Amino acid sequence: MFQYLAYGLKIESLIEFPELFPMQFSGEADVYIRIGTSSSIEGETVLSAEKHFDNGAQHYQLRVNGVAVYEVKAGKLISIVMLKGHQMGAVRLYCLSNAFAAVLYQRGMIPLHASGINVDGSIAMFLGPSGAGKSTLLLYLQSQGIRIFSDDVCVPFIDEASRDVLVRASYPMIKCWSSTMDLLQAGFEKKHRLQDGIDKFGIFFHSDFDIRALPPKFLFFLEKSDKDGEVSIQSISGVDVFSRLVAEAYRGHHFREDLHKQILFDVFTQLCVQSSAFVIKRPAGIDSIDTIGKKVIQQIMM
Repeated sequence: MFQYLAYGLKIESLIEFPELFPMQFSGEADVYIRIGTSSSIEGETVLSAEKHFDNGAQHYQLRVNGVAVYEVKAGKLISIVMLKGHQMGAVRLYCLSNAFAAVLYQRGMIPLHASGINVDGSIAMFLGPSGAGKSTLLLYLQSQGIRIFSDDVCVPFIDEASRDVLVRASYPMIKCWSSTMDLLQAGFEKKHRLQDGIDKFGIFFHSDFDIRALPPKFLFFLEKSDKDGEVSIQSISGVDVFSRLVAEAYRGHHFREDLHKQILFDVFTQLCVQSSAFVIKRPAGIDSIDTIGKKVIQQIMM
């Protein structure tokens, strides 16, 4: 049996996850990962990469052909049925993304598609769709001596005592394309391939992983611009920030208005209040990571 911490949750798993932060604990886990059988799958098996939900959003099922079938129940149990010819890297990858997204929504949390760095005990988050440059920016900032908090997913929630928003990290691994690792020329080792046949690797930072929930301080929304020109950074506030946060809800197909609407409003409104927000636009098709990184460092050090 393996024990881990991820997304602020204590996890007990029958499968080893080198991507996760190992943490020994006593008592009950928040989430259990079990190996299921085909007979344990409830209802009809859905098509490849299709999702199935029950009306109460407490049962989620995903089938990825050639990899596994995942069932998530009540934010507590992940059951994984291995399919013939499965790849363990891919099995873990879909679990850490799709299955855990379902866990979080079932537990009443709305994760953000965001990476983050530690800024003197607070968090600066970088938000944007896949390909916006979040992971590349993280690796650049790490090369400048800045401590990474989380890659790809951050989980904001309202602290019951202070009523402020705090943020939890996902797990201590950055997902990065091989070409990006070469571009940064920082000597990253390509040891942990995320999935067979895909030129994308995991870079671990277990020794620097911060398990604390920390307050947000900056929000940087990354955008590509079709126009030629320089990298720009612009301050934004109010409704503009709120609407951008809503757009960056991670795996938003899990959102159920009757269950999550008030949570989203409360958390994202307070996140706007606590954070200084900016839009960073960069010309598409050119290497501008050094310029973006310097602008971010200048802003967070002001």
